[in-house]
Amino acid sequence: MRKSWYKKYLIIGIISLLVCMNITFVVSSLPYSKNMDDTNSREMNLKYQETNKLEVPSGDPWAYFEKPVPQGLFIFDVIDADFPFCLIIGKITIKILAGCKNCELDKVELYIDDYVITFYEPPYEYVWEHSNYIFNYIEVWAYSGNAKAGTSFSLIRIF
Repeated sequence: MRKSWYKKYLIIGIISLLVCMNITFVVSSLPYSKNMDDTNSREMNLKYQETNKLEVPSGDPWAYFEKPVPQGLFIFDVIDADFPFCLIIGKITIKILAGCKNCELDKVELYIDDYVITFYEPPYEYVWEHSNYIFNYIEVWAYSGNAKAGTSFSLIRIF
């Protein structure tokens, strides 16, 4: 009990520092920017994923991230809120949506910087508990036969 109080204040302090100093990190590699008139960036992310899914002929795979999203704040895998960029504090469960039109997936690969995690069956989830870097790059690839498809983005991870 005594050791856990400082984590809460540390998180609040870091978020307050980022907001008060008005620091803008351009880390998302997605080709859109947040419109300040839109109040729901989560809705924008869903629209982006729906409109920018790979238009592939039948038989080709598709994959994208359900969690984390490019514009979200994730604190110890409990708090999930809108944020101007992807900020992860503590551990997070990475959730991947992948499939194939009229075929079976051979495997799904998750890349976190230089580390590779391979899934052969759903659910495509991975608990990411620590990182050696603050700025990270994640991507996911789905494979079916000789075809592959994927998506990626950058994020900020604090301890």
